[in-house]
Amino acid sequence: MPPLFVRWHPLVGPELAVPAALGVGLWILLPRVLGLPSVWFLAALVLFAWAFAVTLAMQSGHARTFSRCCQLEGYGAALTVVLDRNDDYFFDVPRIEQLGPQTFATRFPTIVRTDEQSLSLHSLTHPPGAPLLEWAMWRLTDRSELAVALLMALIGALGALPARAIARELSGEDASRTAAVLFACAPGVLLFSATSADAIFMTVTGVAVAALVREPRSDAWAGATGAVTAVALCFTWGALALGPIGLGVGLLALRDGADTRIRILRRGAIAAAGLVAGWLAIRLLTGIDLVADFLPTATRQVSFISYRRSYWYWLAGNVVAFLFVMGVANAASLVATTVARWRERRPGMETVLLATLALASVSSVFRGETDHNWLFFMPLAIAMAASAVTEDSLRGADVSGLGQAGLTEALFYTGW
Repeated sequence: MPPLFVRWHPLVGPELAVPAALGVGLWILLPRVLGLPSVWFLAALVLFAWAFAVTLAMQSGHARTFSRCCQLEGYGAALTVVLDRNDDYFFDVPRIEQLGPQTFATRFPTIVRTDEQSLSLHSLTHPPGAPLLEWAMWRLTDRSELAVALLMALIGALGALPARAIARELSGEDASRTAAVLFACAPGVLLFSATSADAIFMTVTGVAVAALVREPRSDAWAGATGAVTAVALCFTWGALALGPIGLGVGLLALRDGADTRIRILRRGAIAAAGLVAGWLAIRLLTGIDLVADFLPTATRQVSFISYRRSYWYWLAGNVVAFLFVMGVANAASLVATTVARWRERRPGMETVLLATLALASVSSVFRGETDHNWLFFMPLAIAMAASAVTEDSLRGADVSGLGQAGLTEALFYTGW
């Protein structure tokens, strides 16, 4: 199982002209979009990313499973076929409907240990937040699978908001608008928002990172960081990467004189208290027990098929796969930002991010599929890349991202 599932896409059709037209429209209107008031600016980008992701995924008008057992007709099939696979979170919706959401959440660790056949493969290795959210969306949309798929894509597109917030805090208003545009055109965002649950993880964790980079401001932001991190952990254990990122935030604040050691330690303690408070509130309100869920799902994770490959294979493949779906142009901008900061002898959050990526890869926790499993790093990565992109080069970066997304969909057939 390589980092990317690759084969020639047999079903590319003229419908590819629809996302292409959307891309051309953004290229023409970008100067006007950048000049919009903040609310309209973000709304326009979220709508664009959502529409591009959905129409790109639907362009073939067909869908086929990995086993090639069947081919579904209709444009919506390309979105819903992922939900119907027995390894995806939506497979658990009937079980949740049968037991009730709180009972399902309460029994989840026991089900993982003793009744693995009744859960999807992905649920066995993750907290129960994703299937519970998909169940809630399914009920709220009158049990429509297509509506669930469209809402999942919208949640992925909404990741532009935390990406902008992170960039605004770290690099200023101009960089924040650049980051939002780059995010809306990032290949990984566009390819996996329709319809991988990892796009949901990306947006939720991105909100936690946006709170985290503001933690040096006040004790209130520190508490909020802990609480939002608890929410993110309901969806992915990858949110534990906020720990080393938070350590980096504290070290940078100490180096820059923005805070004293005592206040940094105090806010770290407040963030930890917020995490515990969030865990308790989530357990009380939903039945999800993050502590009880961790060990059985982690045990399933390390027995997953991708762990049979060489450690050295993934050591190189993890980072390469993530940088590829980040976008070639965006990855180059991230490297340029890092080089510039080191030449100034003032490494910043871009270095914290790269160090966290290296730690995640070396630790061997992630062995494969980081093209979408690491999407939760995307808002911070795009925010840091934005500082190296000028207004004159922004259009070129967008064309690169949109073109890469379109070519990947057309040339490389994936289960997503």
